[in-house]
Amino acid sequence: MKRTGEAETTAHFPVQVRSTEYSEGQSEESRSVHCSVAKGSVPLERCMSCERYVSLLSTASGAASLQCRVPSASAEAEGTPDDLGTRLRTTPVSEVMTAKVTCVDSELNLDELAHVFEKKHIRAAPVVEDGGVLIGMVSKSDLVRGCTHDEEDEEDALEEGGHFPPDCLGVIVEGIMTTDVARLVETASLAEAARMFASRGVHHIPVVTKDDVVVGMLSVMDLARWIASQAEGPADR
Repeated sequence: MKRTGEAETTAHFPVQVRSTEYSEGQSEESRSVHCSVAKGSVPLERCMSCERYVSLLSTASGAASLQCRVPSASAEAEGTPDDLGTRLRTTPVSEVMTAKVTCVDSELNLDELAHVFEKKHIRAAPVVEDGGVLIGMVSKSDLVRGCTHDEEDEEDALEEGGHFPPDCLGVIVEGIMTTDVARLVETASLAEAARMFASRGVHHIPVVTKDDVVVGMLSVMDLARWIASQAEGPADR
């Protein structure tokens, strides 16, 4: 993108990491950045080859962010609104979502899925096709419902890190996942997210690009923490 002498400023963008877990312990990572100029997520490699790129920064916690030169108009806020309702309507979910998300392949068996949940300390995960396209959602509750055994016994097995009984052999994520998945485009507002949480009765919603590629996860707790931070008021932040 050729620049024509417009005023610029330096901005930082979090690196979004999508990890996809496959059968037999295989996994892969994909990294992207939500670019204010492109108004959407862009692969990290493409960002680092852009003429606006400055540097890739990392923190002690392992999180990373991209430092870029952007037009001042893209970075300047028109002023933080005083009322929470307006901030909810104008803040995109990309600013609040968890930018590191674990996804799973539809061909994982139940033992492998249970291991992913335990290893990653999560209770739900988006199910994706190649390229990270969202096709479903699977949770610990789906694991319990996936077999014909007594649910209490099944939950005990999961908590103890045990294996699923013989009649669950051959059952894979594709057979237990939810396909009617609530999702939020990365440019959706937090107000839209709040309405979706209320109407769908879910606690986690995948955040996707306009092409349905998963780039993050928004939880009820993410939204609650953001609201709590806003309660201080613009002058105190």
